Amino acid sequence: MNRTYILLLMLIPALLATSCEFFIEETASTPEARMEAFVADVNAERWDSMWRHFHPDSDNYDSGDFYTNDNAIRNIFETHVPLTGLYVSTQTATCQSGTDRTEFQFTLVEYKPDNFKIRYITRLEQVFRNEH
Repeated sequence: MNRTYILLLMLIPALLATSCEFFIEETASTPEARMEAFVADVNAERWDSMWRHFHPDSDNYDSGDFYTNDNAIRNIFETHVPLTGLYVSTQTATCQSGTDRTEFQFTLVEYKPDNFKIRYITRLEQVFRNEH
């Protein structure tokens, strides 16, 4: 077999593997799929790919912060990894910090048909009540 064909046969699976991951993260047909991908990226500390999860009308989207390792999302979530307890109801989601009592609420919007993205994040200090 020609050496060029062997190299192509070895390269194709690698390209497919990385391309598939990009498209899975880039498009999410439901709010649940988007949030599961977002939480997975935060927990794996993939800060440089966070921009894929956000609607272009979100705060700081155009500031360049989403494209650097020192970005706005990293600043928000780095001390709260891992995120746990994901709950999605229609286009609102919540999850909690695995390290403290902070809760985050997300509002998602449909960016394009069958592609939901995060528009807003609200950080809530979760208060636990002692009921007697």
